[in-house]
Amino acid sequence: MCGICGLVTKKNISGECFDRMVDALEHREPDDRGVWSTTSTGWSVRMGHRRLSIIDCSANGHQPMIDETGRYIIIFNGEIYNHVELKRDLKDFSFISTSDTEVLLYLYIKYGPNV
Repeated sequence: MCGICGLVTKKNISGECFDRMVDALEHREPDDRGVWSTTSTGWSVRMGHRRLSIIDCSANGHQPMIDETGRYIIIFNGEIYNHVELKRDLKDFSFISTSDTEVLLYLYIKYGPNV
């Protein structure tokens, strides 16, 4: 099972401190590691992910996953069993992976938070 962590704060938290948080999850999932952060909103926002590659074992399933516009970022821990069927409704999107996380990202973009 993947490991995820995140932090939203007005305080300036160093990248090194957050990296230690992500690295503390290594025992859960050693396949991949990803971090995303921004301070552009006046808040320090950081997301971390340790990945167990099950559905899409390629680098295309890397997380945090960002849509092509850079507006939407997702980290996800779980499995969407019907993601192949759900993907059929997303013909307007260009997929780079076979990951259920990418399907979830585009479902959110298409339908919003009330899906």
